[in-house]
Amino acid sequence: MTILAFYIFREDGAPLLSRFYDNRASMVDGLVAPFLVGINNRMEELAGSGLREVRLQENTFLFVEQFAEVLCAVVTSERGRINLDLELVARKFYKSFHSQISDRHWKGRTTDLDQFVPEIETILHIDSDMMINSLPSKYLDAFAMSEYSKPIQQLIRQLITKTELSESDFTDIPLAENQIRAALKELEQDGYIGIKTYVDGTRKYFTRI
Repeated sequence: MTILAFYIFREDGAPLLSRFYDNRASMVDGLVAPFLVGINNRMEELAGSGLREVRLQENTFLFVEQFAEVLCAVVTSERGRINLDLELVARKFYKSFHSQISDRHWKGRTTDLDQFVPEIETILHIDSDMMINSLPSKYLDAFAMSEYSKPIQQLIRQLITKTELSESDFTDIPLAENQIRAALKELEQDGYIGIKTYVDGTRKYFTRI
């Protein structure tokens, strides 16, 4: 089973923690929070128990477990037995941070929750030699390409024909190194590309599939 992403929310939908491990996570990222909280609450009302598994689209599945105020979810590429592990994640997360995320003390700060990521990756058997820093929210097509200068269009053509590229992988583009870096930053800010970082520090850029 390949885990594309994991999410932890408060039961009111406030995001607490998330990580992405595959480019395909960009296809479902915007769906998870509203879908998860809305459907989970409705199922609680109708059946007395929340959502546990749903197929989001072809070869993409969402698994969910809740413990107290914590909703824990993973997006995977296939069905599998993961709910017990998810429940363990939710329990341990709640035990570690329940006072911070309770209604009484909640202030929206989540940066210190990152310390829990290694424990999640251990429980869910996630190989963390790579982490996705940002996901593209838009498709980079010919229409989008027309918004940019010709040198950046050349850079875009290379991006959309490869799975992922580092800054040094771009060839025959009339831009200096710092200009390539600036162009990639602009494309990321515009929502057209994502960034992943490998354990050796290499940064790779990719488009939405």
